[in-house]
Amino acid sequence: MNVFYAMFDILGFKALLNELNTDGLYNRYLHSILPMIENASMPILKTIKRDGKDVMVSDNSYVRANYSFFSDTITFFSSNDSFDSFLGIHMTALEFLKSGFGMYMPMRGAIGYGDLIVDKYGIQVGTSIVDAYIGEQSQVWSGCIYTKNAEKFCQKEKYFEKYHQIFHKLKTNTKGFLDMQQLENKQKSLIKYNVPLQKKVNDKPIEYYNEELYALDWTKNVFNDASKKVFKLYKNDHQQRIRENTINFEEWARKNN
Repeated sequence: MNVFYAMFDILGFKALLNELNTDGLYNRYLHSILPMIENASMPILKTIKRDGKDVMVSDNSYVRANYSFFSDTITFFSSNDSFDSFLGIHMTALEFLKSGFGMYMPMRGAIGYGDLIVDKYGIQVGTSIVDAYIGEQSQVWSGCIYTKNAEKFCQKEKYFEKYHQIFHKLKTNTKGFLDMQQLENKQKSLIKYNVPLQKKVNDKPIEYYNEELYALDWTKNVFNDASKKVFKLYKNDHQQRIRENTINFEEWARKNN
């Protein structure tokens, strides 16, 4: 079965592990990263009793994307390649990317496309995983792109067009019932941008270049200058380049989108 597969890595993970140690990082996962994952993939909340108190948790009866994670790699994947699945993976990836900036934990991700087998033992294999991995590793910023395979399929099925049409219809036909600014922000989250990329061949130096790709605009409803504030550790030229590219994107998005 063909699916959409989003893969994210936490930038600066080694530094975070050195800072918090394994126990501290586990607690960060339990109390911060796991809720971020759940909120992104299961956005509807419900109230439950916990230790005699009412607490809000994600409602797992509504799942817009499946998820798994290991160490600093977090993945989300759809059940098929329908338009609803495209919407689900897009919104999940967007909310997760935004939450990374909110938690001062910048992420880098890619939404890939291809086949996938997932079994009851937790085994995952498929071309969608490889596609998302290569796309994620190719970038030199904190952000998220659609891979060329995902873009090709979405263009063929006119998913990008349908995406913008849906929000246009909602803004036109439901005035007074929905938050127009939220609709505008979600519509504008799908953009084309000259994404900073990298290519590494054997022992040769990294080749840096840019290519116009579909990407996610995470800047809506995120505090100003987030890209300047979330990068605490950048010890070499490559890490500094990642930070500067993210700052450049935020400045471009706030000005042009």
